[in-house]
Amino acid sequence: MWISGTYAPNFDADGNVEAVIKIATDITARRTGIERIGAALSDLSDGNLEQEVAPCGAADLDRLCAAFTAMPRFPMQKPNVYFRA
Repeated sequence: MWISGTYAPNFDADGNVEAVIKIATDITARRTGIERIGAALSDLSDGNLEQEVAPCGAADLDRLCAAFTAMPRFPMQKPNVYFRA
């Protein structure tokens, strides 16, 4: 589990801090999505054109995962370039 934490002071009427409030958010789905996208990009850079990225549950990253998976892939080809000396 991955957690992101935010701390906020709670002041009394005189402006003194009387408490600190912590808000924790579970970011496990986001971390999973980022790791999956990173692995897919690494595979893509190695020439694996079959890589797909499964949704992770974070809406914004799921859109990116779907776009990556739907991306058209073309076989890597060497250009037909000939040089004459």
